[in-house]
Amino acid sequence: MGDTRLTPVVLSDAERLTLEDWARRRSTAQGVAQRAQIVLACARGWNNTMVAARLGIERKTAARWRTRFLRDRLDGLADEPRPGVPRTITDAQVEEVVVRTLEETPAGGTHWSKRELAKVVGISPASVLRGGPRVRGRRHRLSSRFSTMPEHDGAVTVWRHAEPHRMAASAADSSRGNGCWRQ
Repeated sequence: MGDTRLTPVVLSDAERLTLEDWARRRSTAQGVAQRAQIVLACARGWNNTMVAARLGIERKTAARWRTRFLRDRLDGLADEPRPGVPRTITDAQVEEVVVRTLEETPAGGTHWSKRELAKVVGISPASVLRGGPRVRGRRHRLSSRFSTMPEHDGAVTVWRHAEPHRMAASAADSSRGNGCWRQ
């Protein structure tokens, strides 16, 4: 059954319930759910090879998460910080990009360009695209413009296609239900 050389994984009742919840919930990130399944399988006494075969993963992956769980318990299953340069844009700057995009219009214009918005917020134009609202769709084909229409109490999103005759808009309106218009 199990490999006697491996340190056994013994779970408390609270840990078992948490891991089963993470493995079962649909809203749990896929990576965390898989890690929970690995630890639960290890707690059944399975060795890393058996866990890997049953879950369709590499043996090295099963060994990594068994070791991290034994070392740090549930906290060990979270993602560690990624290597590389730390981000230079603050949450406040990202929030300012979103708020200005959704709630304001530039002087003498109908919508923000990435260069105008970058100059006002104090970040690069590329950062505006990365930090802006996450409803842009396919960025290589679509640019987005945000506005509100007075006849709707919800925000309206307008997607302008690279070809001017193709445009789509969607709105969420609490008084009339959701609607979608295509032009």
